[in-house]
Amino acid sequence: MKVLEKILIWIAGIALIAAALLMVANIITRLAFHYAIPGTYELIGYFALLFGCTVLPVGTIARSHIVVDIVTSHLPGVPYKVFQIFTGILEVLTYIALAYGGFILAISKFASHEASDTLKIPVAPLRMFWAVCVAITIIVRIIQLVMIIKNPPVVRSKEKEDVRENG
Repeated sequence: MKVLEKILIWIAGIALIAAALLMVANIITRLAFHYAIPGTYELIGYFALLFGCTVLPVGTIARSHIVVDIVTSHLPGVPYKVFQIFTGILEVLTYIALAYGGFILAISKFASHEASDTLKIPVAPLRMFWAVCVAITIIVRIIQLVMIIKNPPVVRSKEKEDVRENG
């Protein structure tokens, strides 16, 4: 899992740096030479897409997504675990729908040979990369759900306080 995370982080970092450098180069050439680099906006968009695709599984591996648990934070161990499993299953089902749609769309783009306007970059490989990243996210999330199911419910801090007060 760590090797996959590092590979995805490198892809995201290279894409982000490439987009930034290309943007700066385009600004400099426009100001200094009154010449815009052709296809700059397409490439920056594709680099941003690569970045966005890779951070989804990386965020899932690192468990760094934003969680709003105003209500669930007050639940005791077992109901909290059930809620985690339920929401995890909903999350996996959502990702499955996204991956399925992504794969179907990528396959149709391979067949139609759709490409970008200026540089004629094929769209299908980028769409397939998106679908693969979502599929990786599904696998990671299923592994995390199995770990939640296998581990006993954690006694949360509020429960510990109740146990101390009630003896």
